[in-house]
Amino acid sequence: MGIINYENKFIEHIFLLPIILSIILVQCNFNKPKLHNDTLHVAKLDEKIFPLDQEAMFLNRSTRLDDQDGLQIYSFFSDQNHTLYVYDYDKATLINKITFELEGTNGIGLNYNGLGHIMLSSDSLMLFNWWTDHWQIFNQGGKLLKAYQKPVLENHTYLPYINYWARPERIDQSEIIIPCLLTGDLWWTNKTDFKSLMRFNYTNGRFVFDVGMPPIYNNHIWGQNPDKYVILGDFNERMNSYIYSFSIDDNIYQFDLKDHKIKTIASKRKITGFSDVVPYPDAIPEGTSMKNDYGLFEKMKRYDFTNPYYGGLFYDQYKNYYYLIYLLTQTDDEYVNERGSANSILFVLDDAFQIIGKHQFDGRESSIFNSFVSRQGFNVLNKRKCLDDEEHIYYDVFGIE
Repeated sequence: MGIINYENKFIEHIFLLPIILSIILVQCNFNKPKLHNDTLHVAKLDEKIFPLDQEAMFLNRSTRLDDQDGLQIYSFFSDQNHTLYVYDYDKATLINKITFELEGTNGIGLNYNGLGHIMLSSDSLMLFNWWTDHWQIFNQGGKLLKAYQKPVLENHTYLPYINYWARPERIDQSEIIIPCLLTGDLWWTNKTDFKSLMRFNYTNGRFVFDVGMPPIYNNHIWGQNPDKYVILGDFNERMNSYIYSFSIDDNIYQFDLKDHKIKTIASKRKITGFSDVVPYPDAIPEGTSMKNDYGLFEKMKRYDFTNPYYGGLFYDQYKNYYYLIYLLTQTDDEYVNERGSANSILFVLDDAFQIIGKHQFDGRESSIFNSFVSRQGFNVLNKRKCLDDEEHIYYDVFGIE
């Protein structure tokens, strides 16, 4: 069995919505973008190796790095054993391992696949489980400290969608930003009034919904991959703003957290030189569901795997850079024969969204999905080394050389 089969089977087991399509495949031709006059080379600067026990796997949906009083904390939640692994990033040592109870006072629920997390402090963390009615705050020993009712607005359930690039961000000592996703068939849901971002005060349970989806989502069908419908962004403390985009929309936006104003600040097409994302080409009768139409399921799956789109948008607070991910496409032959892997391009941008460097990743070697920013640079999972050594997680650290 090849590498791509291994990864596809793993992802299909952990993804919770009707179709899991977070792995897109192999390189396509693209126009040369306009580069910054002093474009520099993006190169591997370092390697981080973390110990891994046999109970967990190296691919995990909720993976992050948090700064706690100057200490870089790398952590991930393992769906395999309902356990949170916490590391000192700089020393690459395991400093805590919390296996959560499933039932009882401190239980997280019997169905915990797809659970997300954020480290609130050196003493506490928060778990988001979309299968339960509550969000929970625990101490570092796995004891429940507080639980909040999951917010519901205008009869819509807003799922906390935490998956690879869609991640909660702490903006101060009491408030976090959480990406949200509507339930149901994603292409029939009216998205005009849907708010895709939640500001949640974890000290008193108050919440506010902000940031609508762009009109382009109501004009076409964009497949069933949830990653294409969720807000992707990062908190910029210098600007006190959330900088975000959507995978099929051309624009990059700034949401000012003080005055709640939104403005367009960049065009991804102008940055990268790529064409706009292509919508699903066929008409679908209203009310059609993939649950009862396997043929539609296969067509939609092929569309999602063979059409490129934009991925995560990261902000580097240490260097004042942005990192923009673009996922490349797969030919029909490669899709049918399950060959290839998730190739991608990383664009490094300055604070004016001019390219200062770019790097293409071979999906057979790297998983751009498990990425995060540290002081050292942009961390990308080395999939090849992880497959060869089950006792460690390998990250390559990239930056401007």
